[in-house]
Amino acid sequence: MKKFKATYIVIGIFILLAVYIYFFERGEVPSKKIKIFSDIKKEDINKIELNNVEKNETIICEKIRDNEWQIISPKRYDIEQDEIDSLVNNFVNLDIDREFKDKELRNLKDYGLDAPSFKAIAYFKNGKSATLFFGQKTPSNSYYFVQPSDKNVVCTAATYSVENVKKDIPKLRKKSIFLFDTEKVTKILLAGDKGPIECEKDDKGDWRVKSTVSVPGDKNAIESIVNTVKNSRIQEFIEDEPKDLGKYGLKKSKISIKIWEGKDKVIASLLFGKKMEGKEQVYVKNESAKPVYAVFSSIATDVHKGIDDLKDKKIEEKPKSTTKGNGGTIGTIKK
Repeated sequence: MKKFKATYIVIGIFILLAVYIYFFERGEVPSKKIKIFSDIKKEDINKIELNNVEKNETIICEKIRDNEWQIISPKRYDIEQDEIDSLVNNFVNLDIDREFKDKELRNLKDYGLDAPSFKAIAYFKNGKSATLFFGQKTPSNSYYFVQPSDKNVVCTAATYSVENVKKDIPKLRKKSIFLFDTEKVTKILLAGDKGPIECEKDDKGDWRVKSTVSVPGDKNAIESIVNTVKNSRIQEFIEDEPKDLGKYGLKKSKISIKIWEGKDKVIASLLFGKKMEGKEQVYVKNESAKPVYAVFSSIATDVHKGIDDLKDKKIEEKPKSTTKGNGGTIGTIKK
């Protein structure tokens, strides 16, 4: 009985394999790599429209100057240039893996293309456009069925390349919060239960840490905080126009950092709120803007420093001469 059962299983596998090959692997395989759009160049594209039917979302990205793009709909957002470059490159360079046409071309429903779930349109400087419809994945999940609007043909294209075109707003939006030159930073102010602590750089490039006392600062420790803020990346876009900052712990932020360039130019001011439930992320807000984001909790930890963390390591603590300060003890400087 067991032998018959095993035989049936093997027969079933062969039947499924035969069905798969018949329906999905019969397309013509090009003798060499052929692009779906062989006559377009990325330099000629000045606008991309992404229509996600499942999410009922349409995104329009427009080139506002050479190699610089912006999301213009449904709202205006700064764009992550690497993401839009990847999108445009993959749209232009999508290779045909297999091609179904003429007698091999069956009902579009079999490919998920009777009512495509996603559509991408590239608009060109000359007023023309190219549209690509995206259907379902092949059973192996390695490819998508796609169809250019101007051809009566269905192609398969690699999943990796297709998903670099099928992007949503969170994927495309700019992830950096601040852009500034760390070399031009002259002062930072840390506020929290270990502060306030002010760190200021003199004309020689040396730092001083000021709180209830003033001591030489550890250049590496202070500039590490500056770099942390500059390189912080948004992990989630929480709310563009929050009505209640209290629920994020941002109405009265317990930790914050402000960074200056020159004498009076504030170039970054970041407020830290509550930790997100179930995630190693914390709510943050650029003090001069409305949106609330989430960043890794480690960024808040890196910013939450006291005097002991920031004073010059040449300082040697001597209990008799130590004065209590915010976030630690202050000692005398080694000679």
